[in-house]
Amino acid sequence: MYVEFPSGPVAIGNKVPVKPEGELKVQKTVIQMLSPTQSVMDRLSAWFHWDDRRSLIHALWICEKHPVSIDKIKRWAAKENADEKFEQFLAQYKNLRK
Repeated sequence: MYVEFPSGPVAIGNKVPVKPEGELKVQKTVIQMLSPTQSVMDRLSAWFHWDDRRSLIHALWICEKHPVSIDKIKRWAAKENADEKFEQFLAQYKNLRK
């Protein structure tokens, strides 16, 4: 599990700033965090830009455990000029669903 407390602004790839879509309530405190979809995009960003294969694996692990919006990820990947790598991710994602 990764826990980061970035000074901001939060970015996912070339998208700056990013508004965290997830939250966790602990008693009376609300902790903002990336949603599973945003977390996948964050991990894919490392794979898209630095060929970090481990980040691709982490993105797939998130997909195994949480629902994500593939359409939203696809739109984001297009803006990152990573259509080819997105298709590779999508093929592996579809294998998870079998």
